[in-house]
Amino acid sequence: MLYTRYQKDPLTERRFSRDWNSLIGSDPIAQFDVIATGVNYTAKVSASGITSAIITDGVLGTLATVTFRITTQGGQVFDYTFEVEITREFLSIAKDPDAVFSDALEWKFVRPEGATLSGSSWQTPGGIGFANLGIAGTQSKFSLTGGTLGQTYDLTNQVSFSDGQKEATGVRVIILQK
Repeated sequence: MLYTRYQKDPLTERRFSRDWNSLIGSDPIAQFDVIATGVNYTAKVSASGITSAIITDGVLGTLATVTFRITTQGGQVFDYTFEVEITREFLSIAKDPDAVFSDALEWKFVRPEGATLSGSSWQTPGGIGFANLGIAGTQSKFSLTGGTLGQTYDLTNQVSFSDGQKEATGVRVIILQK
């Protein structure tokens, strides 16, 4: 099981998504619920088997638990639970060394008005598999594999906008056996 803790600034929104297709196959989602403590959110399900919620707030220094629960038309029920730490620090991810972890950093809330995300580069240490999956709208996508049990890896994502401005943020990956 992959256990994940995300971080979110209390003054910005952050989107969290889950692709259920590998679990549900051709059995479509009939119902999607979000169970969240300590934060407000808006949620939606797409026809392609992807659910998402936008966490809109949070109290600095608190930890929210969020569960995505789907029920398929065939009656299967699946849960995906993660924690969201409300902080002004960078994103932390706990990753199993045998799991593949894919995610995206959302940049629309720091993007200069009228500018688009035009580039994304990553600084990564050795010892963990990393793939820059490029830009999708306002997101910088990435994927992680491997890592050494007990090690911590710090990654940096620098993005550029169409108006020439640049921003950067860090991602800390902690390798834990789950």
